Amino acid sequence: MLYLNGVLDRSSTLSLPTIGDSGCPFSIGGMISSCGYSGQYFPGQLDEVSLYDRALLAGEINAIYQAGAAGKCKTPPGCSTSPLSAVASWPGEGDASDMFNINPGTLQNGVAFDHGMVARAFSFNGSQQAVEIPSSSTLLTTPFSVEAWIKPASRGSGSVGQAFIYGQSYGRQLVVRNGFQGLRVAFTIATSRTTFYDVDSSGDIPIGEWTHLVGTYDGSVLSLYINGALDQRATVNITPWDSGCPFHIGGIYDPSGGYAYSGQYFNGLIDEVTCYDQALAAGDVSALYNAGEAGKCNSLGYWLGYYFGPDCWNESYATAPADADGDQVTNFEDYLSGIDPNRIEYMASFPNDHVNAASINASVLVQGGIPYQIAVLVNSTNFAAAGWNPYNATVPVSLGPTDG
Repeated sequence: MLYLNGVLDRSSTLSLPTIGDSGCPFSIGGMISSCGYSGQYFPGQLDEVSLYDRALLAGEINAIYQAGAAGKCKTPPGCSTSPLSAVASWPGEGDASDMFNINPGTLQNGVAFDHGMVARAFSFNGSQQAVEIPSSSTLLTTPFSVEAWIKPASRGSGSVGQAFIYGQSYGRQLVVRNGFQGLRVAFTIATSRTTFYDVDSSGDIPIGEWTHLVGTYDGSVLSLYINGALDQRATVNITPWDSGCPFHIGGIYDPSGGYAYSGQYFNGLIDEVTCYDQALAAGDVSALYNAGEAGKCNSLGYWLGYYFGPDCWNESYATAPADADGDQVTNFEDYLSGIDPNRIEYMASFPNDHVNAASINASVLVQGGIPYQIAVLVNSTNFAAAGWNPYNATVPVSLGPTDG
């Protein structure tokens, strides 16, 4: 496929087992003694020559073109402000809590957790694992949007060849389907159990890499965004129906429901699944993607990272159901109340009341909370020397000539 100024210009289908390697060096602007050949010199300017290890999607190509002189952003700008239309979010921080505490989910058949895009993520093994969320009016609005980060571990298995990211059986859904080498993304709404309308991605997303997905429906147009850029859209002008089934993340495990069905299990990681009661604007989608691992500024994952550090995803005390400071209140309850989940209580002691030395070791006994760093201030004149260091129960304290 050939794109010019962000738009597909020509495409052709080829059946090639592989692309050969001539063994010659690569060149930009012309060839000088390249495998014994010189020529084809370009009479002009070239800029931002970039090579990718996968086929870019149409929306990504257009986004690069639209950036123009601003170019490609290399460093995320930090956390993004969450759109006010967010009504439910399942960040996967050690349980199936809804960040808004309205639509909590239930882990089914041993769903695990691993290093996510933001702190932790749901980890699915592709076999009967899912998160189930009871259906509610907050999840059935029109217009609406759905957001998720996903990192597939493999292509789909089973006869359907489709894996569930989020949605309702026989209703609105964000799914992936087997593509040529990776996975195709589809955003779907339905008007009955057998009538579906969807938009499909223009190409495959990769296996083993994080991809940001957003589907929006404004009551007329279905839009699919991939990695912050609009990839596909279609006008459908329908009213989505409510199948009455529960919602699921990572697969459908509903063996005894009204439309009993189990299947379409996802193998990999899913993070930051969020439902909105409006069709997100392109700028909102781009900001959510560009935030990357910083996430949304008010999200549970961002909050845990703020209080417990960048390795919080790997610490048992830094999950939603944990109680880091031992006050009989979970971290998630502290989050909902806006309270520091890691309030430190300690006692410090010295071996002697008076010393005649340049330094002394202080012993710190932690009675509550998980210390991350520690500093010791001897007196007001020593403030500049009270540097923060990784926590250790024995702290060397430097003393001035009058501090003993």
